[in-house]
Amino acid sequence: MGFTRYHVGGMEKVRRESGIVILALSMMKLAARARGKDKEKRQSKAFNKFSIAIFLF
Repeated sequence: MGFTRYHVGGMEKVRRESGIVILALSMMKLAARARGKDKEKRQSKAFNKFSIAIFLF
């Protein structure tokens, strides 16, 4: 993500900015996890269709 320094002064503002950074990292992880599950579902559906096609022939 490229976070290297705080852009505010004062402990309260730094805590707030840290929270935003942590929230952004968590959202990135959730998005990556969702993409992975979608990919697995698509692969599973394709395999199921392929399996049914082989079974019918």
